[in-house]
Amino acid sequence: MAWVLRQAVELYHMDREKWIALQKNCMSAEFGWGSSAQKYIEIYTRVTGKE
Repeated sequence: MAWVLRQAVELYHMDREKWIALQKNCMSAEFGWGSSAQKYIEIYTRVTGKE
């Protein structure tokens, strides 16, 4: 984990454009319960064949 943090700090200092792109990419990801619940429902439906 320390290695990843060092890489992040290095990217922040050495390549600001890539850092900003990384920020935007991370901020656009969906981590809410709505999307998680939907994925669980899809898996359940596939596994059980029930809808």
